[in-house]
Parts: sequence; C-alpha cells; structure tokens
Amino acid sequence: MDTSQTSQITKPVNFELPVVPIAPDGDVIFVVGDEKRPLRVHSVFLRTASSVFKAMLGPHYREGANLSSDCPKVIPLPEDDPKAMEIIFNIIHFRFDAVSERYDPESVLCLAIAADKYDFTQALRLSIRDWLQCDNIKDPKKLWKLTKASYFLHNDRAFEATTLGLICHYGGSFFQLNDGNEIYFDFGDRFAGVY
Repeated sequence: MDTSQTSQITKPVNFELPVVPIAPDGDVIFVVGDEKRPLRVHSVFLRTASSVFKAMLGPHYREGANLSSDCPKVIPLPEDDPKAMEIIFNIIHFRFDAVSERYDPESVLCLAIAADKYDFTQALRLSIRDWLQCDNIKDPKKLWKLTKASYFLHNDRAFEATTLGLICHYGGSFFQLNDGNEIYFDFGDRFAGVY
C-alpha cells in the first residue's frame, strides 16, 4: 500500500461526500473508490476479520500508528468499490440492519473481489452463503457472475451449483460470457480450459 497518501486528521477534513458512520466513534476513515466515499470504522474489527488489515493497521505501518477515535486516520482506498466495502464493513461491525440478505450478481461479484483482496472470506462466511444462492437463476450472464464470485470466495458448493446452472441453461461458448471488463486474471480463459 502506498503510505504517502495516508494522512492523520489534525483539523476538520472536508470530504466530498458525508462520512458514513459505520462506527461513529471509529479510529479510521477509509476514503473509497473514485467517488471518494468516506467510511468510518473501528480498526480492531478489521484487524480481527482480515489478515490484510491486521498487517496494514498494525504497529509496523504508518496507517496503524497512533490510531485514535478523537483523531481518526484517513486512509485512501481508491481502487476499491465503495458499495462493496461499505457492505463488508457493515457486516464486520455487526450492523446487519444496514445490509441486505441478497444482492444482484454484479454486486455479489464486487463483494467477492473485495472480500478476496482483503481476506474477509472467513469472516463473511454466513453472508456469502446467502449471496451465492442461484436456485432460481437461469440467465447465463448472472450465473457467470456468480460462478466468478464463488471462485473468489472459495465456495465449492456454489461453484458447483453455478457451473451446473450454466451447463443446463447455456449452450454457447463461455468466452462469450466475458464482458470485456475483466479486472482480474483471465477467469474465462481458465474456466474454458485455455490455461
């Protein structure tokens, strides 16, 4: 992580958007995505749920030094999806009233990418089970997104169910399901057996 962008709040900061108070007395404010959505959280919850945040917010990195709810640290996460990170942070903070049980496949894929990147899959295990339900989905593009999500979330049962759904409801090439916006490795190529 580029720590040169990290700053300690020593005076009021004017964010472009209102701060989302996931933890109103949190000691960290993550500024997420292109829209720069500020999410205030407790570092202890993140360190407990994620090995990545355990390292990042630990004593050996500038982000983890001198954390205080009186003067929360501002940490940019410009490459991450703000909605996905807000959902994950709400779950990690036990704010289940702020999240849905089900999300559309595109949102589930964004959640899966963030969960995999920050090693949240174990902490999100119960939510993941609901997110990956595909019993009534027959649209191949939606099944494809859930297949990718189940792969990132290391969920063998969901991967089996989504790939079975694809076999039953799609007769074309899996290459055609790639949307061209693959921000991760060539999943479609690997799935289709090219590698």
